Amino acid sequence: MGKKLAVLLFFLLVSVSCSNVNRIRWRSFSNALLEQEESEKPIMFFFYSTSCMYCKLMEKSTLNNNGIAATINKNFIPVKLNIDNKLPIGKDLPSPAQLAATFKVRGVPAIFFVNKEHRVIKNISGFQPVFLFQKHLNEVLSVSKEN
Repeated sequence: MGKKLAVLLFFLLVSVSCSNVNRIRWRSFSNALLEQEESEKPIMFFFYSTSCMYCKLMEKSTLNNNGIAATINKNFIPVKLNIDNKLPIGKDLPSPAQLAATFKVRGVPAIFFVNKEHRVIKNISGFQPVFLFQKHLNEVLSVSKEN
């Protein structure tokens, strides 16, 4: 019985570690700004609240989808911001709540794609299922390549 349990635990650990391969690699706000200076990738801001069930659902289902995560990691600089946080992100940087006010976030989840010139390419409000969010990502990529 001990060997069967050990083998089962081994496969469970391997499957858990493999399932995290295509998770979104979130950046801090300051690191995202620095990274964007060196690349042409748009920043993808994901505004959420810890008390928002649609935010949690979006993160667990849509943003954890392997295809969505791979597209985001390859083409965007993702930043996750909790709008409930009123503390500055860093020295001389605003708080996530202030950034949400700057972007005029009316509700969460809210996603903003911002180009290198700091102009909003597209914003999306509310929960997005995988098929619809993929469509939005494709639109942003199309606009980004045109510019």
